[in-house]
Amino acid sequence: MTKTQSVLTAVLLETAEDLNGADLISDGTFEKITLRHLGPENPPTAVPFDAEEFHSVRDRADWS
Repeated sequence: MTKTQSVLTAVLLETAEDLNGADLISDGTFEKITLRHLGPENPPTAVPFDAEEFHSVRDRADWS
């Protein structure tokens, strides 16, 4: 049986990621939320990047 992700779960995980990125929740709390909803067999696939990479992307896209 495969578990599909609901819209609510997707929004909850996105919110948890944003809160963790803003240091409003700890890494441990974020991991708990993520594992609870995705399960240990489906870890997050996004790779964090640093400010230099972020600015490089913005420059190439000609964003302010």
